[in-house]
Amino acid sequence: MSDETYLLNRIMGLETELHYFAESSRQQQIRHNTELSRLQNENRKLQARLGVLQAENNTLRQNENRKLQARLGVLQAENNTLRVQLKAGLSVISYLEQRLKFHLKSFLEQESTAETTHRLSNAA
Repeated sequence: MSDETYLLNRIMGLETELHYFAESSRQQQIRHNTELSRLQNENRKLQARLGVLQAENNTLRQNENRKLQARLGVLQAENNTLRVQLKAGLSVISYLEQRLKFHLKSFLEQESTAETTHRLSNAA
């Protein structure tokens, strides 16, 4: 075999290898592109689902906040009512305390007067 034939065969062998590697690389690129496309589609679906879930979450949070605000309003109104009732009750207690002191003082004065009268009548 001559040098030219050897080189020609060697070149043809290298071309065959190059075509094989090129085809293998092309097939691998197609697989990677397919996988990348699949992942991008899945990512888009997940992003859309995430958007839906975030919107639902926001709606639920807003509804819960509205319910809590309404409940807070009710509790504040009840608290104000109880505060007014407590003040009124304290006023009544204070009034009754004053009346009790007055009646107790009157009773003690009457008792003292009755005792004095009783002593005077016994002394006479």
